[in-house]
Amino acid sequence: MAIIQGSNEPLVIQFDQNVSGFPQFVITLWRTKSTGTYDLMKQWAKADMTIDGDTVTLPLTESETRALPVGWLQVEAKGLDSEGNTLFWAEMGIDVAFRRDKSITLGGNSNA
Repeated sequence: MAIIQGSNEPLVIQFDQNVSGFPQFVITLWRTKSTGTYDLMKQWAKADMTIDGDTVTLPLTESETRALPVGWLQVEAKGLDSEGNTLFWAEMGIDVAFRRDKSITLGGNSNA
């Protein structure tokens, strides 16, 4: 699974079980910093995603993917009951890569 900077392709995740029935479902994209702290990159609530059984589609805009750091990020998914108790939890890694054509421009500077 990978995200390419500057793309606007949705992130599609398939789980090993149906996740559509949870009252609340939250997916978070984050990275661990060298200091041991975390940077939140993006968070989706159930209303922000499309869920079809075990498959979740998360929209991403070009500006959102341009802002992501190149490297390894964590994706955390939580299914919660109506009181906020965790019923389902999954974590996986995702790679963020430069565009091969290097056509993204940030602040007038081209990514290399």
